[in-house]
Amino acid sequence: MKWTSTRSDQNWVLDNFLKLSENEDTLHPGILAQRLERGYKYSDLQEVYSKIIGRRSYSKSWAKQGRKLNLLAEQATSPQTRAEFYHRAAMCYGRAQHTIKGKDHPQKIEYYHQMRVCWKLFEENHKSIRTVEGPNHSYVVMEQKRDDAPVVVVIPGMDQFKEEVLFPYNNPWFNRGFTVVVMEGPGHVSQLMKGNYIDVDNMSDAVAEVVSGLGLPGKAVSVVLFGMSFGTRWVIEAAARIGRPKIAACIGQMANVGNSKIIFEQAQPNFRRIFMEMANIQDEDKFDKYCDKIDKQLIKRAKQIHFPYLMVAGEMDELCPPEQTIEFIRENIPHGEVWMYEDCFHVMGEVCGNIYGPIADWARHVVEGHWEPKEETIMWIIN
Repeated sequence: MKWTSTRSDQNWVLDNFLKLSENEDTLHPGILAQRLERGYKYSDLQEVYSKIIGRRSYSKSWAKQGRKLNLLAEQATSPQTRAEFYHRAAMCYGRAQHTIKGKDHPQKIEYYHQMRVCWKLFEENHKSIRTVEGPNHSYVVMEQKRDDAPVVVVIPGMDQFKEEVLFPYNNPWFNRGFTVVVMEGPGHVSQLMKGNYIDVDNMSDAVAEVVSGLGLPGKAVSVVLFGMSFGTRWVIEAAARIGRPKIAACIGQMANVGNSKIIFEQAQPNFRRIFMEMANIQDEDKFDKYCDKIDKQLIKRAKQIHFPYLMVAGEMDELCPPEQTIEFIRENIPHGEVWMYEDCFHVMGEVCGNIYGPIADWARHVVEGHWEPKEETIMWIIN
């Protein structure tokens, strides 16, 4: 038996981390701040974390808070308040289903269903957000009233879901005039539950279908692709697949480019388990070969990026070290920019309140025609 296989079943490690810490920051440094930035309420997080004593209580604690918020939504007397509570409930149920292994697990199915119910009720009360379902994708969209507004298509990481990435109440992209689309493709939870697994090429196919299906009214509309964590790989592949003139720029944040061995062989085993399930691969050797294939394809696709590209990453990233990120960009996307933040781990919770506005500003400069390649593409930012 391979060492990675044995290690992936050592749940006592996760139990002890959760038992000894006040929140998830021990496992994911900065994740508490990142959750707050995405719209989770501090009171909800405190309520959840106070009840987590191990992995089996993790989903249960999130679901319990979801039920409380759902009840508050039912008791609310205005659409605005109902929307706020349903939004919070949906995100709690989304977290509850996330760590349950197996798409056919009854509890995962139940929590996922509750998330979708709460999210639908949130949309009904919020009015300006809608969900679109496709054959191999699903996305939520928050539209500007202007037909010629630029569009950002956000691709979450492998352990994120679109509902928690939208930031509906203070979205920096929307506040800067972008129509915001947050999508899930093959392997993400909405598609996993339907049996749509990720392979080598189908994520970029799904992104292309989303972009084509947006009903963009004219040539003046610019599309920016923005990927988070493992999504930083997928935006490169999709941008190369779609190309100009539809794609104006490509952005990654929370780097996960280059060699995938660190995240799948050296980081906590949950990442490997999640992605094997996304790809519907049970055999360890087969998964290793799959990873080699996607790593080689990423390099090939990156060399096809001949338009504005930005990567925003942390110096202390435990999943993709800065040396790997910088080397990948310099060797494959020579004109690409890197903003490397000092003393920040992968999720960049240390600076998450300071980065999304400037990222959207950078994209706005691109779509307005003000972007010019820089001689020095690596910028170290002191935190």
